[in-house]
Order: sequence, then structure tokens, then C-alpha cells
Amino acid sequence: MLLLLAYTSTMSHPFAEASSAPFVSVGRIDDWAPGQAREVKVHKKPMTVVRIADAFFAVNSICPHMGGPLSCGAVRDGHVTCPWHDWAFDVKTGKSPNGHQITCYETKVEDGQVWVGWVKQV
Repeated sequence: MLLLLAYTSTMSHPFAEASSAPFVSVGRIDDWAPGQAREVKVHKKPMTVVRIADAFFAVNSICPHMGGPLSCGAVRDGHVTCPWHDWAFDVKTGKSPNGHQITCYETKVEDGQVWVGWVKQV
């Protein structure tokens, strides 16, 4: 017996967004010390938010090498480094000197809040 299911507008995908808001608040500016990285979840994705001076950057939180947590890595010279095998990624572009790249996300600061949005076009 063949069973066909038709998609209807009432059905939802398990990864569908609950909110269509382009930016999500992830905390206050003071929640990050300069040079600190923290993991947050935005749009159901783990992201690492990094503070460098008064600027904030958001990147994919999972290292493409072996899945290491970038939020636990050191932040130096505009790069976040995977604590497992020292792969480093530029927080502005997502690029690594070894040719790999991670996704970057839009960020903004308004009224003392840090906001993270969708994929950044770099």
C-alpha cells in the first residue's frame, strides 16, 4: 500500500522558526568582557558571540574539523581558536588560514543589548 502525504500550511517542520524576528537579543553588553567568547543559541543554532573592544561578532559555534566548541576557545588578534586542535577562525569573515571557513552572523548593539541575526554576507 502506498501512502502519500500532501504538505499543507498547517504542517510545520521540526526545525521551523518559532519567530520570524531577524534579530534576537542574546544578552547585555556587560555580559561579555573584552576578548571573551560565549555560546548562545539563536534561530535554533549554537553560535559563538565574541566581544573585541566594543564590537561584537557571531560565528558558528562548532569547529568544522572535529566539532570542537569554539566558544571555549581563546580569542586573539581577531580570531577565535578551537580548544581541541587550535584551528583559528577570523571572527569578521569566518575564514581560517588553513582554507576552511565557518558561517558568520549579523550582529548589532542597541540600548545596551547585543543582538544576533541571520547569516552575514561576507
